[in-house]
Amino acid sequence: MKLRSTLFAVMTLLGTAAAVLVLASGQALADPSESESGKRPYTTDFSLDDCTFVNDDTGLAGNPLWFALIPGNQLTLADDEAEVVVTVCDGTCLGDNGGNGTEVVDGVTTRVIEEQETEDDELKEVSRNFVARCEENNSIVYFGEDVDDYEDGVVVGHEGAWRVGQDDAEAGILMPGQFLLGSRYFQEMAPEIALDRAENAEINLEIEVPLDGGTTYEDCVRVFETSGLHSSDRSEKLYCPGVGLVYDDEIELVDKNF
Repeated sequence: MKLRSTLFAVMTLLGTAAAVLVLASGQALADPSESESGKRPYTTDFSLDDCTFVNDDTGLAGNPLWFALIPGNQLTLADDEAEVVVTVCDGTCLGDNGGNGTEVVDGVTTRVIEEQETEDDELKEVSRNFVARCEENNSIVYFGEDVDDYEDGVVVGHEGAWRVGQDDAEAGILMPGQFLLGSRYFQEMAPEIALDRAENAEINLEIEVPLDGGTTYEDCVRVFETSGLHSSDRSEKLYCPGVGLVYDDEIELVDKNF
């Protein structure tokens, strides 16, 4: 689930005129790109055999989850140059093909999260990400993605596509159910294809985004993402309870449909 992590040069969050951050508790970590010296390895074992997987969190709509699988929910993040529309599919996404927004991956019925990425009003990528929630710990588990790369309206590639059960790929954690400061974990474990990693960097954030002329969320979290394949790839994401992703590098939440 790259969003814009590989499309644009990284800018530090406080160095832009984008989302406004206020640390409510001062609980933060150093940027993981500064040094890996002395840090614990990224977790690769998530005991997923103990999980009961679900792909619809509609019954938990009142819960302040950072990442909820509620079919039909849609977020739009944008800046002056680019836009990303993230949809929890319910049968109406581009790749649903008459389905109900789910996909069976390695025996697990996952929910499809579609991302449409546009740059300068030109479609650049459509990805279908396969995720499910582990009921035992509320972690969002990542089972792979299909990717269509576009140029001039034509599909020209599928870079970064992977699925659990193919080519030694294993599931990772997209968002842990309990956000522990300093946790480091693999999100994607597809050798030579996708090795995205995350570090939980800040908690208790107050975030202001342009939604509805200016909307402030509390108790948000900050995640640094890096790649085990490309050391220069790095992104910052902010998630807020009850909403989900509100900031990804330069783009921020400008619209939602729930």
